[in-house]
Amino acid sequence: MQRSLGPAWAERVAAGVRAGESRSSEAAIAVSGAVALQDALAGLRAP
Repeated sequence: MQRSLGPAWAERVAAGVRAGESRSSEAAIAVSGAVALQDALAGLRAP
């Protein structure tokens, strides 16, 4: 699995959150969860 949800995607979501998106807290939780999952998967692939 590649980092398909890269920094650009995270920045777009963060910008939406800062703009006052109605579900900002849910979006922030989703982003942090996605980042944590990607980091965990990357750690499993590392030698």
